[in-house]
Amino acid sequence: MIFHPREPRVLAVLDRELSTLGLPLADFAYHAMMYRMPPEIVAGLAGADRPGRGRSLAFLHRLQLLPAGSHRAARP
Repeated sequence: MIFHPREPRVLAVLDRELSTLGLPLADFAYHAMMYRMPPEIVAGLAGADRPGRGRSLAFLHRLQLLPAGSHRAARP
């Protein structure tokens, strides 16, 4: 929740699905959706230095959150 800085009221309620209160793999799946969406949907990130899908999967392998070789089963 975002509170008004001077008044006792709420300005916004943030979507809790975007927080890290749940399963780490669910949070990563939400992040990974951008690799499957048409470019115009995430156009606000155009030109941003984002890691590629393979690099993101490699990061999870290093953290041992995904079994080795699981990226081969993932669709491009």
